[in-house]
Amino acid sequence: MHNVESALIAATEARWKRLMGMDRTVKAVRRLEDQALRRVDEVWICSEIDRDRLRRIHPASAPSHVIPNAVPMTFSAPEKGRAVIPKADGPRLLFVGHLSYRPNIQAARILARSILPAARASFPGASLVLAGRSPHKRVKALTGPGITVSADPVSMAPHYAEADIAVVPLRSGGGTRIKILEAMAAGIPVVASARAVEGLELVPERHFLAAETVPQFAQQIKSLYRDRVFATQIVKSAHEYVEREFGAERIDGLICTRIEDAIGRFRNP
Repeated sequence: MHNVESALIAATEARWKRLMGMDRTVKAVRRLEDQALRRVDEVWICSEIDRDRLRRIHPASAPSHVIPNAVPMTFSAPEKGRAVIPKADGPRLLFVGHLSYRPNIQAARILARSILPAARASFPGASLVLAGRSPHKRVKALTGPGITVSADPVSMAPHYAEADIAVVPLRSGGGTRIKILEAMAAGIPVVASARAVEGLELVPERHFLAAETVPQFAQQIKSLYRDRVFATQIVKSAHEYVEREFGAERIDGLICTRIEDAIGRFRNP
């Protein structure tokens, strides 16, 4: 399971929609989850936090095991990850995600309307790229001076190559935060809310910089952009963490272990 979908829907739908009957959708999805879970011998799920949700919502489900998403490592070694290099025109900020997903729409609007203007108080030339599939009309409407909406890019590599800082001001939503891990793998320092890094077990000031309010985001962007030594340390620590916990070698090992165990149980019921 990539997410516990019923929990995700419950967390992201507006309260007024739930009061008007959206809770019926949550209940229907939970019934579908329950039916699927009763047909399998073992469940693989992407994070500990979602496994806890699964156990709480579906206590009678099959045994579950955490198999994180594997993250492609853009650089072969941490020292190859680039750090922020200040430019005369200011930092290039990046947000990546499904741009029709409600929490991402909200984050994109906060970035364009509040965080970017606050960052421009220190760096007038700061710019923002919102990149991802199927941009909602409210995201497309954010396009303007220094704000680019990149719809359905074939590859994120050019965006990661050009970005200085990944900024992720999520306030709601669930699931694993693969885009944060991808930015770290690409050597991009990250400023993010607690919700954005939920379940990743990242350490603030070591793997990323934490922020919740607009002034905090602006200050953390400023800290990374002006202190190259500090930014380099963040990039290196984050890259090492992603490679160790989410690299292909570790995930392959976890999958092989689970398959071998399942074969053993099948042969010796």
